[in-house]
Amino acid sequence: MKAANKEFEHPEVIGQSRSFGSNGPVYHILEPSRINADGGWLLKVEVPVSCEVIEYPYAQLVADPLAV
Repeated sequence: MKAANKEFEHPEVIGQSRSFGSNGPVYHILEPSRINADGGWLLKVEVPVSCEVIEYPYAQLVADPLAV
């Protein structure tokens, strides 16, 4: 997927399930969304407990643990 004419460089995270921090709810990574003003990627993630789809920074996402 492209946004702002730049290819998302980490497609391996798409489809993963992670949790917000060590005790937070699980979310599922759906797709790259766009590049923010700081030049970092935002990804669309689904949070099943709240039925929300939100944009979440890639830089934060990689710090979150994989959901078990």
